[in-house]
Amino acid sequence: MTTWTIGWEHKGFPSAAHGREPHGLAGLGLRVPDDVSTPFAVLREAELRHNLDAMSAWCRERDVELAPHVKTTMSPELMRMQLEAGAWATTAATAWQARVQIEHGARRVLIANESLDRPGLRWLAERMRADADLEVLLLVDSRAGLETLRDVVTGVDGAPPVGVLVDLGHPGGRAGVRSHTDAVRLAEQVAATDGTVLAGVAGYEGVIAGDRTLEGVAAVRGYLRRLHDLAVAVQPLVQRPEGGIASAGGSLFYDLVADELAGIAGMRTVIRPGCYLVHDHGVYARNTDDADPSRPRLLAAMEVWARVISAPEPGLALADAGRRDVSSDAGMPTVLAVVRDGRRQPPDPGVAVTGFNDQHTYLSLPLDGSATGGLVPQIGDALVLGISHPCTTIDKWRAIALTDEHGTVTGAVRTAF
Repeated sequence: MTTWTIGWEHKGFPSAAHGREPHGLAGLGLRVPDDVSTPFAVLREAELRHNLDAMSAWCRERDVELAPHVKTTMSPELMRMQLEAGAWATTAATAWQARVQIEHGARRVLIANESLDRPGLRWLAERMRADADLEVLLLVDSRAGLETLRDVVTGVDGAPPVGVLVDLGHPGGRAGVRSHTDAVRLAEQVAATDGTVLAGVAGYEGVIAGDRTLEGVAAVRGYLRRLHDLAVAVQPLVQRPEGGIASAGGSLFYDLVADELAGIAGMRTVIRPGCYLVHDHGVYARNTDDADPSRPRLLAAMEVWARVISAPEPGLALADAGRRDVSSDAGMPTVLAVVRDGRRQPPDPGVAVTGFNDQHTYLSLPLDGSATGGLVPQIGDALVLGISHPCTTIDKWRAIALTDEHGTVTGAVRTAF
């Protein structure tokens, strides 16, 4: 992997860190928040390691393969951690993301999306021609998409055929063939097309339900049973030498995928969660039951630190993070702690994030006399924000610090969005 150094372009890192490679940060003794600028994003190293180990163990126990959706972090360092922990492959959403992953050491990449990006697909075909050990798998849901893939691959002299998964969708959803009959027909076409080999089937259940309600789980299971039936139907057509693949599983329902796609002769189940590594304090925490043995126990690893810079009227304070630093697409962040005089303390229950500008966080505060416990933020306090949906917070940072349990910076990871 290429070396890199922290510089002025990496938000929040102090001058003392500039010019240093990430492994050189540990010796500086930088503490969050006093030695860094706010806003400042961190990943707690112990929680990352816990999540890596927990998911790896769970996949081994369930006999499923893990192909983490690296677009969550697009971090070469975090991707490498996932591969070293036993990930079977990495997952991308675009040919460009696949290229980034390959350039940083991925040896098998599943593009879990339709791609008609001819320049990107050509680069992949050329790279596969030059590297016989590289495997790229792609999804198709139409004859037109299949023909594009055929034209690109056969247009690169000496390129090996690319593995194709037929993408099964659902009415009103995203991409994917809508009917079983049409999906089987497309699988037959893939198997008969120059430049492609049928590798199996794939789908995505995450747009069917946004929470693990009884209704949402039932709907997801219904879709996965359709995907199971498709996998059984096309298995005799599979041409991939290593055997067939049945793949689904975002970050909310991968356990259901492991249940519903298990036991298909000649097919390996591949799940693709991306957010498990970082987890969160919002949408994924809300849908996680630590007492449920059917899923690994995951810990929120990311925090964004901010500082209160104004309290212009009763009941209102403003901090120096904003939508340039923290996502709100899946819910506002949670105020995890208030740091005053070096002590991390719980906030009053009445403290809440209510909105963002580009560089401001709006905080609702309890009015005088209504506080019920914990600290009410005041000017100069540091805030620890827990995020909801890590994808769209991580992509706001070129580099993110790693910290130990004491808040000391131990290293950093970069992103490549």
